Amino acid sequence: MKKSTLFLSFLIVVALSVTTINVVYGSSSKVVYVSSSSGDDANTGLTEGTPFRTIRKAVSSFPDTIYLKRGDIFYESIKYGRASMTGYGKGPMPIMSGYKRIVKPSWKKVKENVWKLCLTDDNFTGYQVEGSSYLNNIGCIHEYDKDIIHGNRVEHYDQLKEDWDIWQCEGHGKDLPASSFDNVFLYLSSNPNNLHLEFSVNVCGANMYEGHALINGIRFEGFNTAVNFNMSGDITNCRIDAIGGNLFLTDIYGFVCAGNGIQYWVGRYALDNSLAKGNYITRCYDCGITIQGDGPVSPKNITVSDNLITNCCQGWEDFIHHGEAFYDNCVFENNIVVFSGESGWGYPESRFKYCHILQNNCYGAKGMIFRNNTFISGNYYCSEPCGKDYKSAVWQGNVCYIENGNFLTGRYHGNGDIVRMPTTEKGRRAFTEERDKAIEAYRMTVNDKSTKFVIVSPKKAKRLGNREINKYLKTHTY
Repeated sequence: MKKSTLFLSFLIVVALSVTTINVVYGSSSKVVYVSSSSGDDANTGLTEGTPFRTIRKAVSSFPDTIYLKRGDIFYESIKYGRASMTGYGKGPMPIMSGYKRIVKPSWKKVKENVWKLCLTDDNFTGYQVEGSSYLNNIGCIHEYDKDIIHGNRVEHYDQLKEDWDIWQCEGHGKDLPASSFDNVFLYLSSNPNNLHLEFSVNVCGANMYEGHALINGIRFEGFNTAVNFNMSGDITNCRIDAIGGNLFLTDIYGFVCAGNGIQYWVGRYALDNSLAKGNYITRCYDCGITIQGDGPVSPKNITVSDNLITNCCQGWEDFIHHGEAFYDNCVFENNIVVFSGESGWGYPESRFKYCHILQNNCYGAKGMIFRNNTFISGNYYCSEPCGKDYKSAVWQGNVCYIENGNFLTGRYHGNGDIVRMPTTEKGRRAFTEERDKAIEAYRMTVNDKSTKFVIVSPKKAKRLGNREINKYLKTHTY
């Protein structure tokens, strides 16, 4: 099953490349400017008129604030300590991109409808993958002129049978050599050399640690994780899109892929007093936003509010697997979560984890607080079968517009109660009774006494979802 489990998100986000620089926060107080269009790494970087060209150069000077020029695109990733990162100048928000784009189409047909492309030659621009690394473990193929992503990765070569099936190598073990990802094989009934394509790479866009990081007004696209906080940090007014789908290298969990938008990692360091607000997150292979990990330090006072999360496998995921850790006043509130499970990725058809909320709080006596959120079109809730402790979450004033037949709650290992909305109407009274029984069964299972459920048709759900998206975007600029 293609889904991250305990260590997936953490292990993937620490993958490094030559374009990711690893530095430790210094004691100086410094502001630097970066422009990929007009900068020069020989500049001082200290003024708008003398910007660096690369983020790599900027972080090597140990800045407290990094300004990225609006309208520019940076094919780089960052691994850095305490710092602020935002835009300067006029125009659209700066973009940090993990896409490597084909500039010289060189797909070779190897058999009927199967094409092979070498990912290590010089036919690409964008994110530069150099040396021996796992970055060519691609997550998706992006038709950038149409803005369509394709990510149906198959495990074996002989499973390439449908358009946009992707295969790279046999096996998924942690000792698999990086050269296993030198090529990509694509099943396509038309010629891919006639299409405008780029590939997402296997690296975290911004991996932040040491101190309280601040990220505001940046677009992240084409990474395996957009932003990971190893310590406390704020992320506000950012745009995140097309994240994940890369093969996870493991000897334990089988053939799985992963990819989260914003991730607070529960480990050895405090995540206290963090904020994720006003972000627009779309098309993540796994969840839009998460607080998860296996460390002993409880996350405290983290607020996730006023975000728009659409077309991800899950809108939200909480995932603590340490007996000493719990959620201490961590709140998911006033968010809009729409079309969960409709991400464009190639998921298995039968999958309970297409849902707005995925919860894995196995040991904590205290869980997340969910209040005043709106959920539209998709399954509502899914949980690890962890005994009574999954009831530790607090639910207040949420509204869920759910379709006939979608589930209210499920257990993704398949050994637990599955509660669905009724699928047929056998007279108004019978239908009402079935609906009320389903809602009551959900409330007994999850201990959620307040969420309002409204059954809508697929057509109405689509209309409501699009209305909420448009309403949100009228008051938020990206």
